[in-house]
Amino acid sequence: MTGYPILSQRSPECESLRLGYGAETVGSAGCLFTSLLMMVCRGVPFKADYYAAFMKCLNDHGNYTPASGSNLASFDISACRPAEWGACTLVHVSGLFPGPVPADDLSRLIAHVQSGQPSLMCVDSSLSLAGLQEHWVLITATDGDDCLIHDPWFGDDAALEPRFGATISQACYRYVLYDCPAVTVTPAVPSGPVTPPVPVVSPAPPVSFVTGPAARLGYNVLFNGQAGMEAYNDGCRFFLVMNDTDGANALAAKGDCTVLYRQYWDHAPSVDEAVNALSGRLHPAVIRTGINECEHINGSDISWHAQFDIAVATRLQSMNPAYRYAAGTFSMGTPDFTNSSICDAIRQHYALAYNTGLIWWDQHLYSPTLEHIYQDDQLIWYERRWEFLFTQCGFHPDVRHIVSGECGLDVSGTGGFMASGATNDQVVAYCRRWREVQSRAVVINGQSFASPVVGGALFQLGDSGTAPGHWGGYDLQGYRAAIRSAGVY
Repeated sequence: MTGYPILSQRSPECESLRLGYGAETVGSAGCLFTSLLMMVCRGVPFKADYYAAFMKCLNDHGNYTPASGSNLASFDISACRPAEWGACTLVHVSGLFPGPVPADDLSRLIAHVQSGQPSLMCVDSSLSLAGLQEHWVLITATDGDDCLIHDPWFGDDAALEPRFGATISQACYRYVLYDCPAVTVTPAVPSGPVTPPVPVVSPAPPVSFVTGPAARLGYNVLFNGQAGMEAYNDGCRFFLVMNDTDGANALAAKGDCTVLYRQYWDHAPSVDEAVNALSGRLHPAVIRTGINECEHINGSDISWHAQFDIAVATRLQSMNPAYRYAAGTFSMGTPDFTNSSICDAIRQHYALAYNTGLIWWDQHLYSPTLEHIYQDDQLIWYERRWEFLFTQCGFHPDVRHIVSGECGLDVSGTGGFMASGATNDQVVAYCRRWREVQSRAVVINGQSFASPVVGGALFQLGDSGTAPGHWGGYDLQGYRAAIRSAGVY
């Protein structure tokens, strides 16, 4: 994780702050100032008074001069990072690129960012207009073609290409490289005598099991937000609601539950259609999801799906940084992680966005039989299929953004618990087992990490119909009392 705070130059705490010695303010022209401050505060819990303190330091150390007006005269800000935070050193200032960035310069920029160090980039924010529309951003990660940026105008984390309609090579006018490590917080030094610690002769063995917050289990209530509210009153705290924005908003407003929202599509929507359906009508706390079960079996189609997901997520966050978007929404037993081209495509197109927090991930985690969930060596193929994302596709386990909009039992040709004749005791036991299985650590290269799973929604509560187009064979209403009594949400 990069640890850069996401700041907005238009924040009330800084927008009226005078920029250097000119007439401009941070709000009107402070994109470079704000990008520098985000970098300097890497790993530091941000405080609003840092805006004024950083500006004063830049003025005092000649970064702004009276003759320069409001323009930054020097990129060397080493004097303005507290010594206890560690040095923030200027490494390289590129030339100006009125055309595409030359290959050598582009390679240097990409290698620097991929090494974990920051770069500031001046982009032409409107390539269609004549001349340079100068705007500075902080690059936080790159896959070589696109990059993720902290954009001080919007105060968000976004992908460059969907926002500016250009790759790094096309949009970059200048870049500045820094060596600026994240701050490592250390305990305060005690005032009394200190007993030297016992030296460690050899490294401790890898942790065999890591605990974290337990995965939640709740209900997919389809179009029936009222069923969701009834389950909330039972103690349920995880939901997926489809199309019923009022129902989703009412649950999200409770403030103590996780709510996914799905828009039902009878066609492949455009990015504009999806953004319109998932934006302002929904409570900011609702996690928006993408196209349901739109997986394909080859890498090129996953590429299309990823481009759609990333574009939607980027647009939503540009509207409101609080908006969260869960990409993927792959169905039971997919995608085919045994296919290396699919793993490569997911790594290339999704991993960066997941690792930097732009997207969450939605995966259907059904069991194919009632007994399957008790077979530990088979869990990875269905109930814990998400593990492949971390072991083979470059997802980082420290990011806990895995959700399941559909889970439970889905027996081919039969249906769910009800259609399979499951008893109350079997369903309650299954629910306990599902939560335990999802809360287990994930092991990557011999190291254990706490489970990244937030929770899952049992399919389904709220549709008891048996006619075509209904899901009565999966109806959990008859088991609801037993689940509530057992307290296994």
